[in-house]
This record gives sequence, structure tokens and C-alpha cells, in this order.
Amino acid sequence: MVEITPKTRLFDLLQEFPVLEEKIMAMAPVFKNLKNVAEMGNLEALELINRLRADVGLPKIERLDYSSAQPIPSVDANDPDWVQGTPQFVVYAEDLLMRGEVPVQRVFELLPQLEDGRTLLLISSFEPTPMIDALKKQGKQVYHKINPDDPRQHLVYVSKNPENASDHLTR
Repeated sequence: MVEITPKTRLFDLLQEFPVLEEKIMAMAPVFKNLKNVAEMGNLEALELINRLRADVGLPKIERLDYSSAQPIPSVDANDPDWVQGTPQFVVYAEDLLMRGEVPVQRVFELLPQLEDGRTLLLISSFEPTPMIDALKKQGKQVYHKINPDDPRQHLVYVSKNPENASDHLTR
């Protein structure tokens, strides 16, 4: 499934959701990606993205103040052993989206650098189901949970070593 972000190419979006073509044409006549549509239509990129996501039944992306200045959520006793310790990489989805970047792209850029026994943590305001599915198809170990300290935050831990433990996915 195509993820709707500021960098989504309209060709990819319309292939997946052809019903959005008229809505996009009404917002802006010339476009290359959704960030350009937002700029040309005098809309904030996140507003445009959320309108399109709503039209196809995807959850809204909240504007949350998550950044590298925020503390990394701690793990608790209910989390699998393999997520214990400090993640090697932390990816803040909203920071990337506000810069017009795609979180899943950043995650897949970092995965080859992930050391054995270490994790990558994605923090977002939405459940990135397409990314979780793609990671699982690649044989990665994935654990998803809602941050108990902030229920607006989704935490997705990724390890490239599926032999560390059995797969866990909670909602």
C-alpha cells in the first residue's frame, strides 16, 4: 500500500487510489509530488496529506512535537528481551514528514548499518502498517506497541536478527 506523505509521487498515489485524482486536480493544476501540490494549492503539506489519507480510509497523521530532543521511551517488563537496551538508531517520523521526507525510506536506509543484536526504533503518531508488513516480508523482527507514557505515539522496534526471539506484534 502506498503511504501518503509529502514525497509521495502522484503517479504512485493515483495507481493505488484513483478516486483521488479529481480531488488533487481541484486543489492544484500542476504537480510533481504532494509537497508541490500543497505549496501550489497554498495548503500546509500535513493538511493536504491528512485530507487524502481520510479519503482512502487511512488514519490521520498528528502534528506532534517529537524530535531528537525528546527522551527515548523506556522499555518495560512486558516487552520482548531483544528490545532491551538503547536503540542504535531512532527515527522520528514526524520530523521527517515535516521536511518532506519519507520515514520508511529512512528506516530502509539505516537497516544495512544496524549491528547484530541492536535495534532501530521508529517513533510516529500513526501505526505504519505497510512498513511493518514490508519489514516482516524481508525477514526482519518487528515489535510494535503504543507508548504507555504517550498513547499518541506508536513505537516500532526493528532487529535484523529474527533468531533473537519469536516475532511479536501488539496493538
